[in-house]
Amino acid sequence: MKRYLFGITAILLVVTLSACQAASTEPEVIVITSEVTVEVVVTATSEPAVLSDSTPTPDLPIVTAVVGDWLLPEDAINHIGEVVAVRLDKVYCSFQSRSNGTPTFCNDQPYPEHNFTFVVWGEDWSGYDGACVIVEGEIEEYDGKAQIEVDEEIQVQYCP
Repeated sequence: MKRYLFGITAILLVVTLSACQAASTEPEVIVITSEVTVEVVVTATSEPAVLSDSTPTPDLPIVTAVVGDWLLPEDAINHIGEVVAVRLDKVYCSFQSRSNGTPTFCNDQPYPEHNFTFVVWGEDWSGYDGACVIVEGEIEEYDGKAQIEVDEEIQVQYCP
């Protein structure tokens, strides 16, 4: 019965999102895990709406549905090995001129509370600091965090 109710709830959420999509300028994210966590963010209003249901159903598969062209930084860790785009609403960049390889690290949140980093080796890209950017590349895991190594400027774009 729980699975049936969950299925109906998920279908209703998808239908609701489809109806709201025309009014929204930002993508919506639905995440369904084995704990049946459903998170819906609709940005048609000034404040996002977040709905969740934590009813345990251990035999359901993990499904991540992303509507739009990018992932949220906190979801990137679930996509190791995939080539994706990740949106960072405000990037925190630091050029490490005295470190081996002279990297620029750009995080979604200040270090060490970040979920995601993009790193550029041998160049100062700290000019992106404070900007909203979308980074594209293969997700790797470094020290338990999601990361993309950026080789070309075309991989980083300012948010529309």
